[in-house]
Amino acid sequence: MDQLPPTGKTGLGSRVVFLIDESESLRECIAGGTKSKAESISTALNSLLSQLVTVADLEVAVAGYRGDSNGGGDVGCRWGGLLAGCRFVSTAALADAPLLVENRVRRQGLPIPGAQEETVQFPIWYVPQLGGSILPVLGYAYCRHLVVAGTTPETAWSKPPLVVSFVDELVPEQVEMAVKRVLALSSPGGPPLVFHVHLGGTSAGRAVLYPSSDLHLPPGPPSDLFRWSSVLPDYLVASLRGTQAPVGVEARGMIYNASVADLIRMLSLVKVYAQQGILDAPRPGGQG
Repeated sequence: MDQLPPTGKTGLGSRVVFLIDESESLRECIAGGTKSKAESISTALNSLLSQLVTVADLEVAVAGYRGDSNGGGDVGCRWGGLLAGCRFVSTAALADAPLLVENRVRRQGLPIPGAQEETVQFPIWYVPQLGGSILPVLGYAYCRHLVVAGTTPETAWSKPPLVVSFVDELVPEQVEMAVKRVLALSSPGGPPLVFHVHLGGTSAGRAVLYPSSDLHLPPGPPSDLFRWSSVLPDYLVASLRGTQAPVGVEARGMIYNASVADLIRMLSLVKVYAQQGILDAPRPGGQG
């Protein structure tokens, strides 16, 4: 396993990397919704980032991968405005540096006709820009670099880094080895957790949420995705069960053919993770 430098400090937070497939296929409307997959990811992710600004000792990176107009690949962090050029941004710095702030209308209470509406400010840090398709291996290779970038002998994390990968075009070539290299990293907080989000489209089949096996997944890349996803730590399982989500033994951090509601629930786990103290050691995917 790749080893980060030993640490001389304790009690710090960790890192979260959001890795986004920004291929043109994300223009498709999300299952059960009226917005595109890209818009749905953007709204849910920006909403989560606005919630994380109150969490101390956490660094966040938003990275994407897409094809460019020259037939090459565009892989890198997607911060803009004051944060342009940054890789990781502390949650403390997020509040002062949104790319823009929009006024959005939100219904109070249940989303039913006649419900009272209010205008709220909605900060935006990530705006999707879609491009051609490239092999996800390039995105995962960059993600692996991000997880360990800038670490020193004084680096200390109280929990393992978390990678949340949004995938759309599932291609098996070279991806398994790339994900395994991320999972094989060793950090001061333990091996990384890697979760996968796949959104359903207009013709999506049955959603598969937090599976314990690949029994209900199509063969090929979807089943591979299961093997590349980390087993959920007990405290995240408890959080999901608290929302009445059916989660079995050895459930993995993966949702497939997911809806908007499924996406929001998955991202809520990131906030639970961020607020968690020293964790029990997670088990990476590839076991079982």
